[in-house]
Amino acid sequence: ETSIGEWNDGRNLEKRLMEDMREVALGTVNNWSKGVIVWNLMLDTDKGPNREGGCQTCYGAVDISR
Repeated sequence: ETSIGEWNDGRNLEKRLMEDMREVALGTVNNWSKGVIVWNLMLDTDKGPNREGGCQTCYGAVDISR
């Protein structure tokens, strides 16, 4: 799981995606993983949907207005 939010450089999506590509995508594939899932691509304007105990301050790459 990876997210951007109030706790990690706000909406600096370019920096976050570059780090995730290097660390998450290439890192897991180099260790024989067959896939990677990156959550929170699209969230609504209330930063949801989310689950109890999940990230309440995460941003999506795309905001969806209800």
